[in-house]
Amino acid sequence: IVEKLQELGVGRLTWIRTERCQAQQPRGDRATAWAVGALEQSRGAWLMLIDEGDLAGLSVPVLLDADAPVGLGDRERAGCTVAVGPEGGFTDAELGAHDSARLVPTILRTETAALAAAVMLRTR
Repeated sequence: IVEKLQELGVGRLTWIRTERCQAQQPRGDRATAWAVGALEQSRGAWLMLIDEGDLAGLSVPVLLDADAPVGLGDRERAGCTVAVGPEGGFTDAELGAHDSARLVPTILRTETAALAAAVMLRTR
């Protein structure tokens, strides 16, 4: 997902900790190397920032949730922060504290949801 988001020109990728988080993010040097390779291949203009944090540290995030009533297409494109949840989704407490949106009627895997959201926001 690092390579694909870099190719699409995403400005920042933050690995977030959530209540249901089970997976480990890749080592920082490894993720940066993937992003650099994708930047060179795609002839992009900038290297995206890769960091880690939690939902509280994100700037007005929109949480992707399969049960949300609103589509992501209604959001402002510039500066939109999208949070993709872990397997099993966000908890009710996490969803209650933030705005949420849905991409498609089905449930997507984490990497698919991140890529689909980036494409939707980059192409409208």
